[in-house]
Amino acid sequence: MKKLATAAGLAAVILTSFTSNTAAQAPPGGTGAPAAGAPVQAGRSNGLMLRLGIGLDGCTDDWCDDVDPSASVRLVALYRIMKYVAAGVHMAFLFGEPEVSSVDMVWNLFLGAEARGIFPYKQIDLWTGLALGWNRTMISGEICLPLLGCAEGKTWANAVALGFGFGGDYYITKNIAVGLTFYLYKPWPQVGCGEFDNADSDCDDLTDEDKRRIGIIWSVNAMFIYYLPM
Repeated sequence: MKKLATAAGLAAVILTSFTSNTAAQAPPGGTGAPAAGAPVQAGRSNGLMLRLGIGLDGCTDDWCDDVDPSASVRLVALYRIMKYVAAGVHMAFLFGEPEVSSVDMVWNLFLGAEARGIFPYKQIDLWTGLALGWNRTMISGEICLPLLGCAEGKTWANAVALGFGFGGDYYITKNIAVGLTFYLYKPWPQVGCGEFDNADSDCDDLTDEDKRRIGIIWSVNAMFIYYLPM
């Protein structure tokens, strides 16, 4: 009899706990489980979005005549101020594959601030963004210059750059999403620098012809997103 009373008491506790949990999950004015998609849609008004992307990039115009598309990595941290607006920092590593055997590496680094407009629909966020920041383009290897001949070294140019992007994210859970992005970057370098055979670096103003040869960098990335509601 004592064992039966203990079992009955334990069953009552379990039943009460289950009933309480079910009531807590029920939507207002009804009973049962929440509507499909509700946990994913909830909580995307304010929060931190951490984004990692891996993909492909390339560039246009004369400066990329001897450079093939290669890998790119993008890191973005945005704070979602409200459901439709986010702002934060944007970093992209954009690599090129040189066709010239004497050149070892071509790469671009973009670092800047980004503002983004977001258009949420159920589990999907469509967005467009604008980024403004600093860009460095660098080439390393055996570099040949008129009147100076060829030497091992590197050349680089720093620039103000503008980035424009758009894409979409699909939220698998409330906190995890995957997406696809497309970005264009336009740098405006004014000065080019070089360092050869470990000598001191030297910088000169770019000519108008050099500036006309510089085009646009494009990048396509698959994204992994972690969303932290705040």
